[in-house]
Order: sequence, then C-alpha cells, then structure tokens
Amino acid sequence: MNRDKVRTVLIGTVILSALLFVFVAGLRLLGFETVSADATPYGLTASSSFSHEEFGGLLEAHVHDGRVDYEGVRGDERLRRYCATLAENGPRNLPNAFPNDDEKLAYYINAYNALVLLGVVHNWPIDSVNDVRGAIRIREGFGFFFAQRFNVDGRRMSLYALENKLIRKKFGDPRVHAALNCASISCPELSAEPYTGADLDEQLDRATRRWVADPYHVRVDEAEQRIVMNPIFEWYADDFAIDGGDALDWVIQYSVGDRRAALERARDEGFEVQMFAYDWGLNGR
Repeated sequence: MNRDKVRTVLIGTVILSALLFVFVAGLRLLGFETVSADATPYGLTASSSFSHEEFGGLLEAHVHDGRVDYEGVRGDERLRRYCATLAENGPRNLPNAFPNDDEKLAYYINAYNALVLLGVVHNWPIDSVNDVRGAIRIREGFGFFFAQRFNVDGRRMSLYALENKLIRKKFGDPRVHAALNCASISCPELSAEPYTGADLDEQLDRATRRWVADPYHVRVDEAEQRIVMNPIFEWYADDFAIDGGDALDWVIQYSVGDRRAALERARDEGFEVQMFAYDWGLNGR
C-alpha cells in the first residue's frame, strides 16, 4: 500500500473515530443510559410458566390508594428480581408461557409498571420523572421515557417504545391507558395487584371504571358549563375514537349511575370539553 493510500486510510479512521466520539458524547449529554436491574432472575425454562406473584407482593406492600412508598420499593429486592426476569423472559423468549394475547398483554402492562418503578428508584431521590434528564433537555420527560433503556424479553427498549410501539400498536385496547402508570400524580393510579392473563378483561374494566369515576380525572363543572378531563384523552384521542365516537363518548360508556347521566346531559347541552394541566409530580406517599 503506497503512502497516499495509507494517508487516506488514516484520515478516514480519524474521522470515523471523531464522529463516533461525538455520537457517544451526544448520547451522554442527552441522558441516554441502560438501566439494569442488577439482580438474579428467577430460574425459568422453556416449559416454565411466568408468574407475576412476587411483583404482586411488592405492589401490595408498597402501593396504597394509588400512591407509592418509593423508599420501601428501593429496599425491596423483589422489584429488581422481577425486572431481571423480565429482561430475559417474555413472549418472545418463553412463548409457551404466553399462549394467548391476554397473557402477553398482562406481561407487558406489568413490565411497563415495574420498569417505571425501577426507573424512579434508579434515579432516587426525585420529585418528578421530569427531573431525570441529561445536560441537554430536548423536551419534558425525554430523559425518563426516551433516554432510559431497559432490557425486556431479550430486547433493549425505552418506556416510550414499550408503550407506543408495542402495547398500543400491537393490542389496540384503549383500556391500557387506565392500567399503565407513569409515576406521576395525574396518571391513572397504579393498581396494588398485578395484571394476569386469566383476569385481564375484568381487571382492565375495573381499572377503567375507577379512572373515569374519579372526579380528579373527569368532572362536570356546572358553573362554567364545561367538562374537565385528563389530557391523556387528548394525547391519545385516536385510541378512544371507537365506532365514530370520541374520548367523551368512551368515558360515558364506562361511567355509571348519576355520574353517567350528568356527563350525558353535559355533552348533549354542548358543554365545552377542556383538559386540565397535567401534574408530573411524583405519585409518592
């Protein structure tokens, strides 16, 4: 190889190295990192079933009325063991344990909720998920929901991808919005029990009815002649647009008694629908 070729190769190598350095430095400035559970997973085999029992014990111990004792969660090894198990096992790597879509969806809902908890305790102490950020902030929540990467069923993904590219896209059930918890005050409350394939339909119905019945999330303001709703109903409006209806119609479908009657009347009388300002404060106790 002559000197010119050697020089060209060296220059190319230097340029590629510089570009790689800039790329890696950029990722760090944006806050990209892989969050590991740092624990020993359960011993599962190809014929094993997948149990959410330990995650259920964790939730029962540390979640009360939708609020989370994060100090308690931090000291409870069950979260890390469960997340370590999620990292290696799931519908892709353990297909026999997930024979139908309900089992798969229950797995992914639990995975999302567990990894949100892991993301919080990994960055503890914080007052909001928006406190998780790199030196450069692109948008609110980027550091927590986009830049943090978790191992799930043999793949590395962000919470944003898990929710939007997998759960919403693959399963298309708007009730998941009542079940997924983003560790924030304005998020639908975190259930104190895990979701299971056998009971998933009932659990999602119950979570949805609890969500829309809470006047914090949906209320009729008679004085101002308006219906005030959680911004989730606007952010994911297409998910709730079923059979030609809109998010308000969907809410009414899952409301009961006097509350349903009040919402129907307000809709029929043309009350303005407004979204309240989302509170990203941590849903801690």
